Amino acid sequence: MLRASTKRKAVESLDARPAKVLRRCLGESQYENIDIGDTKLIRRSIYRQRRKNIPALPKSHDSALEAFRTMELTTKTGEKFVHVSRLLVAEVKMRHHLQSRTCAEKVFSFYAQLIW
Repeated sequence: MLRASTKRKAVESLDARPAKVLRRCLGESQYENIDIGDTKLIRRSIYRQRRKNIPALPKSHDSALEAFRTMELTTKTGEKFVHVSRLLVAEVKMRHHLQSRTCAEKVFSFYAQLIW
């Protein structure tokens, strides 16, 4: 019961540390006989539950490009933030951030150097 409530609260508040989530749930529960082994198990279950919501890291160059293509990153104005092509890994538009310094639209491009 305690483990289920801590996992649920850990997913709801992703920015809180597991120790803080655990203390909050212990304060709300009626359990009194909890030892260090139990807290370690609950902390591990919190990390496992949070890890399920995070996508897996790409293993190859092609899977990294595909991950960038599937992400829907947009600016406040609705422009696409990351542009991806086959040779160009990521092209990031920073016009909004540079308007205070210059009127021209600048594009920063990051090229991949294939080491394989």
